Amino acid sequence: MFDRLHYTKSEIENCKVEAENARLKLTYDRYNSAIADYNESLRLVNKIIDYRNKQFIPAKADTAVQHMVDLPNSLFENAKTKLSQIEKPDANLVALMASLKNSMDDASEKLKEQTDFVKSYLRKNKIARKAMFYR
Repeated sequence: MFDRLHYTKSEIENCKVEAENARLKLTYDRYNSAIADYNESLRLVNKIIDYRNKQFIPAKADTAVQHMVDLPNSLFENAKTKLSQIEKPDANLVALMASLKNSMDDASEKLKEQTDFVKSYLRKNKIARKAMFYR
């Protein structure tokens, strides 16, 4: 199983450094993945806002309109989950995570507004839907 039973102090230290580097890489990979999900969510929210500004023209099936808010909500939740899975972040990452969380809180308001609008829109008949854009 092992080539030898005894390792030098420097070999043990090298293993510790390698293990810490691997942990940091995983931590930053998870953070970067959360950022990617958050950025994609924002892109999709902006797409919803643009579509809303165009009064949902061209028309899409209700399921497609619902999907337009479901997907960014899912990505947003994925980003939050990934951040919550980060263990023992270094001081630099703590600051980055705090900034991202603040940005996510701000974006969450926009996403909730669009989600609520779509929910209301989908509950109405076609005539009432058109009226929603003229308030």
